Amino acid sequence: MIIRDKKKLLWFLRFGKVKACVFYFIFIITIYALVNTIFAVISSFFTGADLLQEIQTNELLNYFVLVYAGYMSWHFYDDAVERLNNDQKLKQRNLTEEDIKRIAFTKNWAETRKKGAVAYCLYDGGLIAGMLLLIPVSFIMFSVVAPSNRLFDEFKDLTLFIGQNIIICYVAGCILYSLRWTYNERKFTRLTTFIP
Repeated sequence: MIIRDKKKLLWFLRFGKVKACVFYFIFIITIYALVNTIFAVISSFFTGADLLQEIQTNELLNYFVLVYAGYMSWHFYDDAVERLNNDQKLKQRNLTEEDIKRIAFTKNWAETRKKGAVAYCLYDGGLIAGMLLLIPVSFIMFSVVAPSNRLFDEFKDLTLFIGQNIIICYVAGCILYSLRWTYNERKFTRLTTFIP
């Protein structure tokens, strides 16, 4: 849900379920149109291309945003009502949404840190996050290698390319998760240390 402010949610909800969903759909499309137009103006300024042509080049993205806006709008009313009800329950318990996030983080990190830093960095960072990075990094590396006119002449070139990408992604995942470990440990210590 894009809208977080309680007053704005109440403004949408006062129209009823169908109208609130339609207004939310229009809201998402309007924001996307403004952002898309701004980027098209900037792009046409630097490239000298026609403004309408720049706006239309994102046709696939436009369809995706329409589907996304429809999906988000379909669930908007129910999600907004649920969020307001949860806020009311939290208010009765003298808690905020930030308090709930802190409690959830503390519970999750207490469980995660039992594995240890090495296992966290090598397994979660290297294997899981590193392999998630593999496809985008491969596309980037492919665009770097492609201009060299001799694109994978032999099978060993292809295996070398794949091996390099796997190693790069594994190391990047390990480094990112070691930084994440340090950050989460500091946050965990700050949240669990009692200050008299």
